[in-house]
Amino acid sequence: MSSCPGKIRATNVNHVTIGQKYCMWLSLDGSQGIAVEIIGWRLSSNPTQPVEAPTQLKGMDPNYILLVKEISTGNTLTITDTHDNGGAMYYKTKRATFHEI
Repeated sequence: MSSCPGKIRATNVNHVTIGQKYCMWLSLDGSQGIAVEIIGWRLSSNPTQPVEAPTQLKGMDPNYILLVKEISTGNTLTITDTHDNGGAMYYKTKRATFHEI
């Protein structure tokens, strides 16, 4: 990870655009950023079948996942939600926010 420039204000993650590039900040810190491209939304029960983005994150089904491609490596990263986090999204154990590049 390295510093990733992006707008200070985070994008509402359920409104990210497929194919658009963003700086994904980890733990609300731009110095822990990863440049990513949005692949799309999936359900954990069927990760190959695209689904529409949830209309809201707070209280959304925790089976939704957001797939992004790490631009520098081409790796696919899985961003998830949990029941009790108020709609925040996580990459591994770190909160992920998306900032327009």
